[in-house]
Amino acid sequence: MDSIYKIDRNPCDIIGAGAYNTQAAELARRWQDTINNATFKGANPDFWDSWAKTLPVKTGSSGYVQEVMARMNLNKEDSVLDIGAGTGALAIPLAQKVTSVTVLDQSQNMLALIMEKAAGLQLANIKTVNVNWEEVRVGKDVAIHDVVLVSRSLPSHGDIISTLERINQAARRSCYITWKADSYDVLEAEICAALGIEYRHFPDYFLLYNILYNMGIRANVEIFTMTSERVYHDINDAFVQIIRSHQFETSVREELARKLLEEKLEFYDGFYRQKKSNLWALIHWHKA
Repeated sequence: MDSIYKIDRNPCDIIGAGAYNTQAAELARRWQDTINNATFKGANPDFWDSWAKTLPVKTGSSGYVQEVMARMNLNKEDSVLDIGAGTGALAIPLAQKVTSVTVLDQSQNMLALIMEKAAGLQLANIKTVNVNWEEVRVGKDVAIHDVVLVSRSLPSHGDIISTLERINQAARRSCYITWKADSYDVLEAEICAALGIEYRHFPDYFLLYNILYNMGIRANVEIFTMTSERVYHDINDAFVQIIRSHQFETSVREELARKLLEEKLEFYDGFYRQKKSNLWALIHWHKA
């Protein structure tokens, strides 16, 4: 789909370390507080290692990859760093368009799955880095690349300013970050309501945009719609992936959550299915 809107800014590099204004610091604190207080939290590396073994079964059709690729300005000679690459949804098509792709992920099994896919397509221009981005030293652990991509995987538990600064430093020309444009999730909210727990969603994308702005980065924003389908073997599988993957504790009311999932998920062809339509924000900037 066409973007709902686009904010165009002149390219601007990040301002010098330590020069961020008090507004950037305050916005970063608000970001971290919202992340820390969110009801559903991100999963750890052990979960993603386990998830990688069954993920191809759980992911249905989606226009996400096509939407992001259509909006990236790429040259055949480019090198691309894909941070939090997952199973390579974007890394594989990127490798078919550019000279080299470095995939960085904290899950060894995810990286192994990417390389298995690459081998099947006879792609020899992908290399892997198994590390947490928040521990990376740009120029030592990871080289500078023409383009940096952070797709649905922005590290959210460290200092957001430091995270964004290193993303910017790792790019020679362009940076692309995707974040949900509608952080409120209806199913998550209904689960919380059924369990009598307050639902607190992740921060909205415009907070991220404003942090960048106050760091001296004048970014562009494009919004697009993604329709997707997740497939689960049974209700226990859905419960683990939808709820436990977010480190969400249901304690004695766990059975209520399972019953709610049975009511909300569709069942056909032997699988439970979750269909979703989400708005995503592609935040990107281009360095002089």
